[in-house]
Amino acid sequence: MRVHRTSDGAVPPIVRGSWSLDAESTWIVEGTPGEVDQVVADLGGQVCQRLASGVASLRFGNSVGRVSRAGALGPLVVHSGKWTEEHYDLLLEDLSRVSAALPFAPVAASSLPYERTVVEPQDVLYHAFVWLRHALLREHDTELHDAIEGLLRNPHRRLVRTSREVPVELAGRVGARAMMDIASGRWPLSRSPLGFPSTAGAVLPMRVSEDLARDSVDTAENRFVKAFLDEGTWIVGRIRRHLGDGTSPLAVRVRTDCERLTAILTSWRRAAMWVAVGTMTHFPASSSVLQRRREYRTVLRHHMMLRLGSRVPLDRDTSHKLLESKDIATLYELWAALTVLAEVTALLGPPEAATRIVTDHRAATMSWGLLARWRDGTEVAYNHTYTRTSGFHGRARSLRLRPDVALYVPAGPHTGLHLFDAKFRLDGTLADVEDDDTSFKSSDLHKMHAYRDAIPEARSAWVLYPGTEDAAFFDDGRRGLADLTGGPLTGVGALTLRPGSGRESLRSVLAAATSGNQPSFQLRGDA
Repeated sequence: MRVHRTSDGAVPPIVRGSWSLDAESTWIVEGTPGEVDQVVADLGGQVCQRLASGVASLRFGNSVGRVSRAGALGPLVVHSGKWTEEHYDLLLEDLSRVSAALPFAPVAASSLPYERTVVEPQDVLYHAFVWLRHALLREHDTELHDAIEGLLRNPHRRLVRTSREVPVELAGRVGARAMMDIASGRWPLSRSPLGFPSTAGAVLPMRVSEDLARDSVDTAENRFVKAFLDEGTWIVGRIRRHLGDGTSPLAVRVRTDCERLTAILTSWRRAAMWVAVGTMTHFPASSSVLQRRREYRTVLRHHMMLRLGSRVPLDRDTSHKLLESKDIATLYELWAALTVLAEVTALLGPPEAATRIVTDHRAATMSWGLLARWRDGTEVAYNHTYTRTSGFHGRARSLRLRPDVALYVPAGPHTGLHLFDAKFRLDGTLADVEDDDTSFKSSDLHKMHAYRDAIPEARSAWVLYPGTEDAAFFDDGRRGLADLTGGPLTGVGALTLRPGSGRESLRSVLAAATSGNQPSFQLRGDA
């Protein structure tokens, strides 16, 4: 088949045997009608559009990652500008950690301090399956494979001491316990055992207890690994049953993944050592082997991420977009909202109340509206709607508005609303600000001005984006985050926010809004 870009006719490169396509471009695929039929069937109508019997167009939008099968095209690697599948994976992993670390009240407000407990994987079965697939099927990442196969070759063993009753002539080792048993009269004695002449006066027991020592693989650590494999098999089996016999491209793709995961887990689970390993009755949290030996430590980390991953708060539609289509823009918005919540928690401590997350086997739903409330009255809301009649600590003058995150500060010099809107921007310029090249778009700041104008209670409005430049424009003429504490926090700006690092700008604004204290770190990249 032939593939080329519509804008310039360029042919995509082949990376490790797969076509490498950028998601922002539109690609033309040409081949026989049968070949194009296969591509359309595997990719679905959202990505692939048939233009003629032997021609189709591909456009992935915000979707990135690896497509394991695209008909006659084979596997595809889809990247988005400067972002690749590794960035997506890091974002998803960070999102799992952030969401799992926050206290969400199960029914009512939670008290301080709160207690974190392990969430069972069936709470959000689909998300647990996605993490398992991520750990076992990701290309060029064999960490978990190497760990399992390494411990199967050389499992942790312990020395087990037992004893058995044997005739005295067959005893190989008689220990102190056996001598005590003889002295106490437990074993009957005979004057002429073993053929000694009776005149010799020899008195020996007819039977004794012999001490034995043997290696055993039935350890708490191996029981944990066995339970991990059984848990993975259970997750895949449940997903396969829920999936049924659907014929959509998504169903076919997930069913193929289930078969591959089942083959991997079954091959490990059939190892002979598991016959001698019992059932895990308690989690060996204090085991030095589990925490220090590389193979067991790797399994432990993936076990924890499997549990953390099941707490990602996504509704069913968002789950499909993020975890199957790998929609970075939607994922970034959700991650940014939870990151704001995590940073406020770091400043003020755990919230005393948080929204309820409702889960089933396919998804966890985090409702729009209030996310968390602190004892001093500070509140954070996610995707709250502002209309002319209602809103989160405010109302809109005219049109309906829904900023991604709203922070309400009840007292202090910056009392009021501070709004944050996540934008996945990787290019563009802010041409009307002294010709300074930045990585956010002028339209983003225009929207922040619109928020401030439309919602009278809004003191400041900020774009959150994965770039490299910060900007701040305050009502009194101050510019840049270096002057953040030089006056009221009223204005608009853009803040860099990237997974893994780059939270200093957001942290400084939140610290100023909630306390007015000067940040203790050095800011960089101010506009």
